[in-house]
Amino acid sequence: MKEPFGLYLIASDPTAGYEALARAAVECKVRYLQLRMKGLPRERVLKTARMYREITRNSDTRFIVNDDLETAMACGADGLHLGQHDLPLAEARRKWNVPGRIFGLSTH
Repeated sequence: MKEPFGLYLIASDPTAGYEALARAAVECKVRYLQLRMKGLPRERVLKTARMYREITRNSDTRFIVNDDLETAMACGADGLHLGQHDLPLAEARRKWNVPGRIFGLSTH
């Protein structure tokens, strides 16, 4: 399924806070919202990811998790973005074989 284009917002330590940013993104109908919390404890990332899932559920905003397949699966994200040194894309697709999931890959 082809997704329409739109603004892709990456949330990485936002000044306004993660929750405020997610709510604003949904209110403004940002098409994609990626949660990026590098180097933080998994429990904290998962808690924020679950909050993002609730905020984006039934909205026009697609929720993408950065780097962490397990977190993306646990919170029911719409997709996963992988860097060059993360899990290989083919393996991520195999492990999370759910129709409609979005996979992105850094190219540099």
